[in-house]
Amino acid sequence: MKTKNLILLTLALMFSAPLVHAQQPHWMIGILSSHFVNESSDHRLSDANNPFGTGALVGYQWNQNFAVALTGEYFDRSMERTAGSEKMFRTHLSLIGFPYQINNLRFYTSAGVVLTNTSKEIASVTEKRGDLQARFGVGADYTIYRNIGVNIDAGLYTDGWNLQGWSNSIGFRYALPY
Repeated sequence: MKTKNLILLTLALMFSAPLVHAQQPHWMIGILSSHFVNESSDHRLSDANNPFGTGALVGYQWNQNFAVALTGEYFDRSMERTAGSEKMFRTHLSLIGFPYQINNLRFYTSAGVVLTNTSKEIASVTEKRGDLQARFGVGADYTIYRNIGVNIDAGLYTDGWNLQGWSNSIGFRYALPY
């Protein structure tokens, strides 16, 4: 059912893109998939085994060079070191700068804050925790067709004192008319 809905949404966005191409896009929406890697065993982004997540974003580009984006990601995996599971909801608020563009390919840098809510369940005991981090990233947006594009991104996470890890993601974005 989820796959069918995703296919229908993708087709609807593709066929509506020519209708809004003549207008300057400002708002964007998107979906993404992320993978996280821990930097050390002491300062970890996640205790999950091979943490992959999915998410969505909404953003606003106020001119050719600057945008802001709010991203939400969800992870649900078994834990790496103990028998149990980890669920994580991560919210990013990022400022994005686009310093360079080659045809349909735009490169960017980003910086922002991340709020992570983690719930770990080990032997029927649930532990909940909230963390605040900073995220610094680089990436590229490629416009496939009018206001439909793909995105790759890599980011570093820090708690202010320690590098906790990094992430990479791939996403699909759609620019809405204003």
